[in-house]
Amino acid sequence: MDHALLHVDPKTNPQCIVGGNIQNTLNDFYNEIELAALTKMSQITLQDVIGDILKRQAQKEK
Repeated sequence: MDHALLHVDPKTNPQCIVGGNIQNTLNDFYNEIELAALTKMSQITLQDVIGDILKRQAQKEK
């Protein structure tokens, strides 16, 4: 992906059971999260944003 939403600290101890595996483990989860976020973002239209703004403003004016 071109734009990382999340990132993993590259400076972990490779001799540690966690440090030696955490980067690949988190990268797999983060890739899944980023794909879900990008998919959701691609479904949001400008009309959705405008509609929400107008709805919120109407609620303030009550």
